[in-house]
Amino acid sequence: VGASLRGWCICSSPAPAGVHDTDDSAAFPSAGSGASGPSACSSTEPSERAYAWPSDEELAQVVELRAALTPQERLQLAAEPVDIKSDLFMSRFLRSSPGDLPKSLKAVQRHLTYRSKFATIIARSRARFGPEATDFDFSRTLGSPQLHALFRSNFELSTRAGTNDGMPVAFMVTRFFDVRKFTNSSQEELTEWMISVLEQRVVLLHNQSMKEHRMAKVVEAKDCMSTSILQLIGSPRALMLLSRTLGYTDFYPEILGVMVLFNLDPGMKTMKLIRRAIGLICPHVLRKCIFAEVGDWSTCVCLPRSLSPAALPLYSAHIETLQDGALWEDVSSDRPLAHRAKAMVSGESCRWRVSLRDTAGRRIVSESAVRVSAWFFEEAAKFGGQASVTCCQEPIVLGPKVDATSGFGSFTAPRHGVLLVEVLMWGRSRSAATVAITLEVGDGEVPAHDASGRAAGGGVSGDPPAASAIVARRRSGGGGRESLSVAWVLVLLLSWLVFHVAAERFLSVLG
Repeated sequence: VGASLRGWCICSSPAPAGVHDTDDSAAFPSAGSGASGPSACSSTEPSERAYAWPSDEELAQVVELRAALTPQERLQLAAEPVDIKSDLFMSRFLRSSPGDLPKSLKAVQRHLTYRSKFATIIARSRARFGPEATDFDFSRTLGSPQLHALFRSNFELSTRAGTNDGMPVAFMVTRFFDVRKFTNSSQEELTEWMISVLEQRVVLLHNQSMKEHRMAKVVEAKDCMSTSILQLIGSPRALMLLSRTLGYTDFYPEILGVMVLFNLDPGMKTMKLIRRAIGLICPHVLRKCIFAEVGDWSTCVCLPRSLSPAALPLYSAHIETLQDGALWEDVSSDRPLAHRAKAMVSGESCRWRVSLRDTAGRRIVSESAVRVSAWFFEEAAKFGGQASVTCCQEPIVLGPKVDATSGFGSFTAPRHGVLLVEVLMWGRSRSAATVAITLEVGDGEVPAHDASGRAAGGGVSGDPPAASAIVARRRSGGGGRESLSVAWVLVLLLSWLVFHVAAERFLSVLG
């Protein structure tokens, strides 16, 4: 079930946005609070406890674990690489089943059997990187160029630009994941790729742990915007491949620190139902999840165990690469957010311009609008603390309703940090537009993207004249589409989870 849930997290998001409940008295959210208020965060365990070095009690239990192995298993363990046979790695098995030594022992034995079965693949995987490796590199993984291209939306952030508490981050932009191409992959190739990913990961985490004297873990961050779970659930072969492939993660306990699911549908109607289902069936998975709505940067970035501000420029640059460097990009109710980020040093000035134009084949609906906001992020005052975010200037609203299609602004950094300019779509479900965002260092004004655009520069501030009316219209219609999607997602997800629970119990009886 855990592997299936993790597979769902990799390739899922809530149903496409329709109407989102928003308080008319707050047409636009406060700084970094998301499209309809703060998101919920399930991961509340402090970093000190989550990544603590094995205690004396745990090390004593490790001795018991080793003594309980058969002579042949002890010989095999002694011949394994140092990152596998270390007390640190054995402690991960203990923490995956706290207080249940027999269960931990069975997990260790299953891991040794797994290493024997896939010894050839493991040896080939480790031949691609040295034992002293510190940064993850996808080019070192097994698999064909076609398979690597399938996971092109994945990228890694090292501890230097990972989380606020110094953990590496594995990013995935789910809307660029091609389920159809995934189903054309062979199980053998996916198995080799996944094992090579896990072997490289466990070596890197071991080296980081030994250096920092704490149990390092990886944080997985999933950009879930504009991706539907129905696309995955509608393909039985994709579910089968995903479940089998991710099942190998069960042999590497406690290497996942937190899973950050961000850019979720505002209102989180779907996620609230799914969280309840996960909480009932797999509460240990839910405790490691952070949920953040579209535009909720305070949850996505500022929490101690979430992304650090230094991750934002790298993430933004990765999105541009996936879009082949295109200046203009579409925003709509299904994909409501576009953004750019830039690292700044103290005293440095940065200027930006945002332009809006019609999407090819779709007109800008008169009720629609985009809100342009600028946020400045500062690193935590102390290691593992909470980063801060402040609003650089009052939001600018662009669109036909307010008779403005271009806006600009500037900001001087008071300290080292990151400037992020975001464009958030507001309007009915058929709304669509194309935006361009440019950030440049220095003073002056950024040249216009389109000479015909009318500027609504930094002097325009506050809510637009018809802001409340815009939100009220969004609340008044179209709710049936989202309700239907929520119902289908919940029914299908619960059916999927029940099937896996039944299958696992059936296999345990046979075993």
